[in-house]
Amino acid sequence: MKDREILKFSKILYAEDEDGIRENIASVLKYYCSNLITAKDGKEALRLYKLNKPDICILDINMPKMSGLEVACEIRKDDNDTRIIIATAHAEKEYLIKAVEQNLTRYLLKPITENALFEALIKSTKEMKKFKHVSFKLSENLSYNYFEKELVKHEEHIKLSKNESKLLELFIEQLNKMVTYEDIETVVYEDDIVTLQAIRSLVKKLRDKMCEDLIANCVGFGYKLSVKENSHE
Repeated sequence: MKDREILKFSKILYAEDEDGIRENIASVLKYYCSNLITAKDGKEALRLYKLNKPDICILDINMPKMSGLEVACEIRKDDNDTRIIIATAHAEKEYLIKAVEQNLTRYLLKPITENALFEALIKSTKEMKKFKHVSFKLSENLSYNYFEKELVKHEEHIKLSKNESKLLELFIEQLNKMVTYEDIETVVYEDDIVTLQAIRSLVKKLRDKMCEDLIANCVGFGYKLSVKENSHE
């Protein structure tokens, strides 16, 4: 899986107390990822981290209520997987030392440039690949691991075929939206001629492995994967 693809499916939490900066950087982040959560202070960032379990956290170091480093310290008490990027105007040695102690991916100096941000995000995805840490939570007890191409349900690992994984990733990319038969033919079968019965058979196999009623029929048109918001992990 390529770094840009990992980034696209990753969940990112971005915390910055200055509205203008937060809005500008958020607009850039939305270009790279499909699931962005923003926070305006440290306490909100920690609350949203606990609620959403993001893959990457970008934290401003100076925020009301809790600093970015304090949030990072709380995260690292139980979680060494989430990638953490600290953004700050400080370049002093004491800040750098504290940042390094929290196993951070990158220390970004403000004002943040798009190139520096992109490099930090790609570094995060490379670390995530190393630990095979990219998954999508489909329900309370079911998730999909992008690297292993498998479903994980109650600690059980269920392998998907190549076409099953391509279909599920298409559904996730178009989450809560209709995926047409033509979309499936183009993406999964790469424009090979395929019958409607073959598509239905593939969807049935995926449904059987998921064991949950998450894929709805859009009669005469296609299917839709329905997942509640904040279900990425």
